[in-house]
Amino acid sequence: MLSHLRITIRLILNTKGLFYTMSNLDAAGIHYAGAGTSLTEAAEPAIWDMKGKRLGLIAFTDDEPGWEATEEQPGICYVPMN
Repeated sequence: MLSHLRITIRLILNTKGLFYTMSNLDAAGIHYAGAGTSLTEAAEPAIWDMKGKRLGLIAFTDDEPGWEATEEQPGICYVPMN
């Protein structure tokens, strides 16, 4: 299973909720991408092996720049596109 966390952040709108969601996804073994405790973490792809294949997911958005993660602040992987 995998999850793109941007939708979760939009629904929850706070870092406590983000940490809660990430913790629950980790506990359930669900891979996620697109948000994190820092920009480095938010930009990391989710990578896992399944049935002898290596799979990956990248996730970013050009929506909601106010939720952009920095190295000091959790949030989403924001990539402006014009």
